[in-house]
Amino acid sequence: MADLSAFLKELAELTQKHGLEIGGCGDCGSPWIVTADDSGETLLEHLAYCEECSTYFGGSHSRAECSRG
Repeated sequence: MADLSAFLKELAELTQKHGLEIGGCGDCGSPWIVTADDSGETLLEHLAYCEECSTYFGGSHSRAECSRG
């Protein structure tokens, strides 16, 4: 079973370390990464995880872009 409490604790630590937050669209639920400062600048939209590459990406992601593709 996933440990949500531990995940959220580590996510908070990552936010503090890197100054970035994960946000999401209230309509479609699409996640994005924004700066954690007052500007809230969007740095990456449509965040998704590629199991083949074991990494996150934004926007579209093709097999050719995949490190294992």
